[in-house]
Amino acid sequence: MADLMTAPAARTLPHRLPDLVPSDRKVVLARLLAVEEAERRGIAPTRDEIMAMAHWWRREYGLYEPDAFDRWLRFAGMELSTFWRLMRDLMALLKVLRHHSDEVDERMKDHLALHTVRMFVEEGQP
Repeated sequence: MADLMTAPAARTLPHRLPDLVPSDRKVVLARLLAVEEAERRGIAPTRDEIMAMAHWWRREYGLYEPDAFDRWLRFAGMELSTFWRLMRDLMALLKVLRHHSDEVDERMKDHLALHTVRMFVEEGQP
């Protein structure tokens, strides 16, 4: 498998962010797949749902005032259209998670158990 840190997107990140790239690539993939799944299942986010997600997100991060939000967009180097696409993606992810909540809940125990491997190895168990 190619080193995730050598991917084109990773090479453009500021030095303070490289540790986020591998897990964030998984999140981006989840968003991409969620958008496709939401469309396939007929539960694609509506305009009102996307607006609600943006409203929540901006409040959550203290960017509700237009001036603060605009300053952040400039700081992030993000176009407004990109922000709206991200809000659509996040709402699609939320809707797909809700749609599959029983299946996700069922698999969480095993997923979390898998993450115990570091603790197991650190205790010298193998």
